[in-house]
Amino acid sequence: MANRVKLVIQDRNGQIIAEFYDKAVNTILSAYENIDTEKDLSVLNAQINGALDELDFVSGEYARVAIPDQYARGLEEASKLLDFAGVTIAGPDAELHNTVVRNMASETALDFARNIQATREGARKAISQAERLKIRATLASDARTRAGIEQEIVDLFKSQGVQSLLDRGGKTWALDTYAKMLVVTKEREAFNTGAINRALELDIVVFRVTFTGSKHRECALWEDKLVSVSGQFGLPRLSDLSSRGLFHPNCRHRVVPDPAAQRQLEATTSEEAENPLDQYNVEDAKTSMIKRGLTNDQISEAITVLDEVARTGGVVDNAANVTVFHRTSAAAKQSILNTGQLKGTTENVFFSTKSSGLANKYGRAILKFKIPANMLKVSSIFPDEVHLRIPTLTKGGSIDLSKFVV
Repeated sequence: MANRVKLVIQDRNGQIIAEFYDKAVNTILSAYENIDTEKDLSVLNAQINGALDELDFVSGEYARVAIPDQYARGLEEASKLLDFAGVTIAGPDAELHNTVVRNMASETALDFARNIQATREGARKAISQAERLKIRATLASDARTRAGIEQEIVDLFKSQGVQSLLDRGGKTWALDTYAKMLVVTKEREAFNTGAINRALELDIVVFRVTFTGSKHRECALWEDKLVSVSGQFGLPRLSDLSSRGLFHPNCRHRVVPDPAAQRQLEATTSEEAENPLDQYNVEDAKTSMIKRGLTNDQISEAITVLDEVARTGGVVDNAANVTVFHRTSAAAKQSILNTGQLKGTTENVFFSTKSSGLANKYGRAILKFKIPANMLKVSSIFPDEVHLRIPTLTKGGSIDLSKFVV
């Protein structure tokens, strides 16, 4: 699979419904701007309800057609990627998928209806207020007072606009902008759900976030990152992503299955499992380091590293070696394998005791090393992994680790 997954999704359904909402908003605004204060306001009410009734119908049809379409696209995209990666493809369980689609389409239709109803209620309140002002104008005997009240009615409708919903964050949405946000959000949810459900049918739980070139700072950090359904392999959990900056309203990121990454993680996890921590004995490790001629200070510092790695679930052995992983680009990995030289971007080169986890962001390619603990310094300690470093003495300097590649 390419380093980045970038999907091009052309959605005519979303474009059509956006056009309907633009038309309805223009109709309502025109009715407000051309209000005749001498006429019965029920005419205005009928114009607005007519425009909103049409939206109600169109939105329901959109949900009925577009959500199944996007779900099917997600399912199809996942099937193609899995087939290309050599995963045995079985037919999807149509009944289960259809149940999910019906539920999502129903939820989407309700969200659109809630948006329209909020606009309808706002207009009704404005017309009711205007009716009261009209009565006040009728009761007024002074022409200047009546003119002032009539202008107040005009100003009321100018300011009314097409306000819709107040969200949890206190933001007020207009009818059309909220609907367009729903289109993007609901179609993304349908696509992702289709892709995820298809992958789960075939025992794939690792997914990659697509690359969109997003300018949204928080969700851009997730581009091309691996995630998993339930936090498998120490990866971020899918259900947690919306609270961590991804999948915000209007977010266009998708997730697609990455069976190649899952196989690599499974292989690494299997290798790590073959090295149980109870094989580490501190006295044996000390003896090994004494035989290698290390000083007492060097041995003491190495034992600190070994103990921290063992305590957090890392792999160490009685020869006082630590199994570590270095993430980088595919090109840099090949260069390191060819030359044995690992180059730092600062005055250190860095490693993690986990093949997946907090170091994921530094690259998709993984190098595995078994390095003597006395060469390593603790950089950061986390509940289930340790980040380690080897000083290179100079910024951008390199170190020969060819003997320690696993």
